[in-house]
Amino acid sequence: MALNKAKVLKSADKYVIQGKISHAIIEYQKLIKEDPTDLPLVNTLGDLYVRIGNIPEAVKCFTRLAESYDNGGFVVRAIAMYKKVSKIDPGQIQSLSRLADLYLRQGLNSDARAHYLQVADYLIRKGELENAVTIYQRVIQIDPENPAVDGRIAEAFQRLGKKESAVSTYLSAGIKSRRKGALDEAAGYLKRALDLDENEIQTLLTYSEVLSDQGKTSEALASLSRIPLHDFKPEVLETSFSIHLKAGNASEAEKIAHQLLELDSQYFKLLLAVANADIAKGDLDRAVLQAGRVAELAVKHGEGKLVEAQLKSILQNTTEHIPAILELVKFYTLTNERQYVAGLLEKAGAIYIRREQLGEAAGVYLQLVQLEPNDPVHRENLRQVQERLGLSGQEIPLPKLVPDMSVLAERFISEPTLKTISPDETAEGGHEPGVHAGDQETVKGFIVEGDLFAGYGLCQKALDQYQRVIDAIPHHIEAHEKIRDMHAKNGELPKAAQECLILANIYTARGDSEHANRNFALAYQYDPHLHQEPIYPAGAPPSAESHPLPVIAEHGSSSQETAAVPAKKLEELLQEADFYLDLGFLSEAKASMDQYRQVGPPNAEFQQRVERYENLLKSQGGRAPELETTAVASSAPEASEEINIAEFESTGVASADEVAGAVEITRADGFESTSVADDAPASADAPAPADATSLTGSPPRPALPESFDEMMIDLDEELVESTLEKTAAPLSPSPAALAPAVSPAEPPAVGALSDVFEEFKEGMEDDGDGGDYETHYNLGIAFKEMGLMEEAIGEFQKALKGVGPDAASEEFVRCCNMLGLCFVDRGLPQVAVKWFTRGLSSPGRNEETYQALRYDLGCAHQMAGNEKAALETFLDVYGVNINYRDVSEKIESLKNRIHG
Repeated sequence: MALNKAKVLKSADKYVIQGKISHAIIEYQKLIKEDPTDLPLVNTLGDLYVRIGNIPEAVKCFTRLAESYDNGGFVVRAIAMYKKVSKIDPGQIQSLSRLADLYLRQGLNSDARAHYLQVADYLIRKGELENAVTIYQRVIQIDPENPAVDGRIAEAFQRLGKKESAVSTYLSAGIKSRRKGALDEAAGYLKRALDLDENEIQTLLTYSEVLSDQGKTSEALASLSRIPLHDFKPEVLETSFSIHLKAGNASEAEKIAHQLLELDSQYFKLLLAVANADIAKGDLDRAVLQAGRVAELAVKHGEGKLVEAQLKSILQNTTEHIPAILELVKFYTLTNERQYVAGLLEKAGAIYIRREQLGEAAGVYLQLVQLEPNDPVHRENLRQVQERLGLSGQEIPLPKLVPDMSVLAERFISEPTLKTISPDETAEGGHEPGVHAGDQETVKGFIVEGDLFAGYGLCQKALDQYQRVIDAIPHHIEAHEKIRDMHAKNGELPKAAQECLILANIYTARGDSEHANRNFALAYQYDPHLHQEPIYPAGAPPSAESHPLPVIAEHGSSSQETAAVPAKKLEELLQEADFYLDLGFLSEAKASMDQYRQVGPPNAEFQQRVERYENLLKSQGGRAPELETTAVASSAPEASEEINIAEFESTGVASADEVAGAVEITRADGFESTSVADDAPASADAPAPADATSLTGSPPRPALPESFDEMMIDLDEELVESTLEKTAAPLSPSPAALAPAVSPAEPPAVGALSDVFEEFKEGMEDDGDGGDYETHYNLGIAFKEMGLMEEAIGEFQKALKGVGPDAASEEFVRCCNMLGLCFVDRGLPQVAVKWFTRGLSSPGRNEETYQALRYDLGCAHQMAGNEKAALETFLDVYGVNINYRDVSEKIESLKNRIHG
């Protein structure tokens, strides 16, 4: 015979009202046996067990609920249940561990770590050190850089007799403390490790480095001396080097660096470190000497930039330091970066002349003449220096000038190349054939943009701009020169040499032999192995007939059309926008329209969606963007101005938090359900009418499946409907019934582990990890419904931190409202008044929200006994809406009580 559920429920309610809790439990057990999936009944049964003090059975019920919620994906509800278990029975270590796991899954690392530490504390007091180590290792996964966790693990290993594990973990704690700058703490951990194994090399090295950081150089070196000779490793010399260098003993550090360099050439960086110390002391000559010693090794190991950077850093501080300039010349000669050598030698020559060191200047200018034999400036400078030295009559052998390449032009310039050079270029004015005067401004624009990119170091972008000039005017001298110089600067010498040959060809055709010769000479300086071959080796170069000069578009016009997009794709985007507009999802609709605008023409169909978007935005209280649109011509879509969808304001639908706030919650006397949430507008997720269709004629979309938060709300309502508060007022149990089950005596704390655990836990818990707003707000709602007001208040306060300083946000007002209601339920109406007042001070909310907050504020004043303030607040509500809830009755009641 089927069980009459309604009859049994009525009987159970009757037993609860009569205070016969045991009889009520029997009835609920019958119902649960009939339908084990009825979770609200299980929750009610657990509450009844708590009423009679049967904590173990209550824990079973709540744990069963938590596991069901977790398996169903309702993590927030599972957290609330495990929290309830840990509150009624703090010794439920399994529940604490599961609670920490769930917090970790939600990304609430701070809460997870705090609960793991509680578990570890319990296990240490129980003497279960192996399990405690396992829990600590989970904490390390959450906070890998906290040395205190390693310290606790090391202590546990030490008590377990695992010496090697304890030493390595103490070492890890010391290294982490040193990284944090806590040198005393690091020294303490390392000293404990050495007490266990005084010959562990890595610990000795790290301990010596920490002592050096503390300025205890002699103690650090003494610690190194404890390392046995048979255990000697290069790391010992490295540590000794760093200690001496940090102590300012550069000479000792240099000796050690040379010893290591003999062992392995990769230690050349140590001499660079010595050079840096010399620079810091102002001994620049010695620093240059150190850099010069290792330049070849650095280049060999692919680290030449280190030497270059060091020499340049010297010249940044002392621009006329001759040894650094000459060492840099040697370096660039070694790396075959000859394009930088001439400039440095010119700078050195000028410095020598200013210092009246004419002999040295003559040597520099002689090198310059040999490097660039066709540069008349170098020869003239050398001649003048010779005269001042009185050597004008003595001939210094100089390299011969490069012969006039115009005579050999046909050997270097192929016939097809010469055909590409127009003979009209020699005409006065210098305009390129086929290019109008108006287009010269556009070309200048390309040059200016290229120079701008080059100034910011964007070489490829600069080259692209110069190439645009070449594409339009193949023999544009300035553009070719800039490309040549850019390639030379980037070290692409073969490319620079090819540009030199092109320029030489152009100058030859114009009859400018001087510039042609100079470019031929530069080409062979950049690439000595340059072969005498045509510039266009593939055969005939592009001729004017086969490749006419491209016409430069008018300034501001687009050079290419937008890539064609299939019409099907555009139609899908419009239908997608219709779908979101039908449901009221304005943010998603805007995204679809924005995507369409990027790939398709803003035609009449698109404009219809824009107008729908604006109308929906206004109807939801948003501000429609001011758009300037022009009529759309079907034959010329480009005539329409672009509609900047990014300027639209996004008005989303009600968030999950707003829906969660609408759960019916039992209030203290005079309070109704959550005010701000109850008076919020209806969700935009409501299904569209049956005849609703999109503008494109597509049928209405099916209703979306119920979301996670909506399912949570349904479950919340079921729980609220079946709670004991709905059936009868709670009876006051005897003190004996309220006393929690006494847990068996626990062993006393063991050793230093428990002595320092509380201090350690306090330092670990406060890390500012607030998590995200939504998770904490939902947890607050769940805790509040479970009657865990302290936990609910904590979660709402964390959610408020997640909102940030923006007091004008909807989230801020909702948090203030929920905190006020929680403090009312806790019997602290004075505190609730402050939170309601903060919510009212938030600007930009609608009048319904303010009305709800005013009403709750009046109730809080009344509950606190401040009847005058309550009357004034209710009068404010009455002045806005005389029919708002029961405000009229409250005003009359307060008037009678105040005025008699």
